[in-house]
Amino acid sequence: MITMANWWWMICLAVIGHSLARVFVQIGSLNLDPTIVAGLLLLSPIITVLVAPFTSGETISILQAIGIVLEAVAYQNDLHIALLERIRGVKPEIKSNG
Repeated sequence: MITMANWWWMICLAVIGHSLARVFVQIGSLNLDPTIVAGLLLLSPIITVLVAPFTSGETISILQAIGIVLEAVAYQNDLHIALLERIRGVKPEIKSNG
């Protein structure tokens, strides 16, 4: 049977854990480029998926694996920069290989 004390500790864990994580992210990202911070924050769900099998016995689904690969490929090909330029209204430069 779940008691109110269990709920109290669950709420404390969620609020304090989330709040502390956000405070540390804000403090740590003050002097970094926003693009780098955004890229690092995208790593959080990937690390969670990769660590979960070892800590809680979960397995990675095929959809999660596809998401990890797509995110890695997009970041490697600088698609986040193209997206930011499109949002800002900057016309992207066309690079030629010649």
